[in-house]
Amino acid sequence: MPLPLSRTCMSDTFADISAASTIYFSAPYSGYLESIQLTLFNAITLADSVVTVKVDNVTVGTALTIAFTGSAKGTTFRREFQNIPVKLGSIVEVITDGASSTTAITPCTITFRP
Repeated sequence: MPLPLSRTCMSDTFADISAASTIYFSAPYSGYLESIQLTLFNAITLADSVVTVKVDNVTVGTALTIAFTGSAKGTTFRREFQNIPVKLGSIVEVITDGASSTTAITPCTITFRP
């Protein structure tokens, strides 16, 4: 189902969800962070990776666990947020702890709403 026109999606990619790293987004307008979605390009092993989200250096919501058990190419993880405000230019950080093993390219899409 397509998103209503009042939503804006932005995407970037973790080169490896199994390596501690951060990807950054800049809020396109004042409004709200609505969701985050990550999709594995292959299975991860040995341990879960934990992803946290920060807006202007403040952690928002609960951590998103990227589970290694049952992971496979195309496994998608999603977190919905409730009323997380952003302002024009707010920096949104998506951070993986890199605790899992096996290199896994992982696209990340975040959604904003006015």
